[in-house]
Amino acid sequence: MTTVVVGCLLVAALVAAVVVSWVHNPTAATVRTPAASTSGVPSAAVSRVQAATQAAGVATLLTRSKLDDISGIPTLANVTVIINPYVSSLQRYETALRGTTVPAGARSSVNGVRSLVQQDAQFLSTINGLPSLDLGAYLAEVSKRSTQLQMAFSAVEADLHTATG
Repeated sequence: MTTVVVGCLLVAALVAAVVVSWVHNPTAATVRTPAASTSGVPSAAVSRVQAATQAAGVATLLTRSKLDDISGIPTLANVTVIINPYVSSLQRYETALRGTTVPAGARSSVNGVRSLVQQDAQFLSTINGLPSLDLGAYLAEVSKRSTQLQMAFSAVEADLHTATG
């Protein structure tokens, strides 16, 4: 179990490093001018959505890893310490998407992920005031929702790539 958690953390750290490297040092092949966009959407807006989606995906993976890494029986206190920062990261993602124009080919997946993020942030916030006896069901729901959210993030990234590629 520990090996799996450490492996997930390493993968998440690698993804984060690649994202940071990509955002700060794009290769000549990935640099686009706004005029090169065929969708009428500025490439800077698409890049912001891509970077925000990748960051939210990494936050989701790290949260799942931290939850899996809790030693012993999870308590409200040690779960809350992990969940509340994650809620904040989902709210930042929601803010990043708000008012951002995306290519027509990605609108459906972006609207879908917006809805999921809003619902998940609302659900996750229920940790504050959750009865201790409901923690097991809460964690099972967190696992299910985070898996759905990861798939939605992947769909957004693929649709953005397709729409701008």
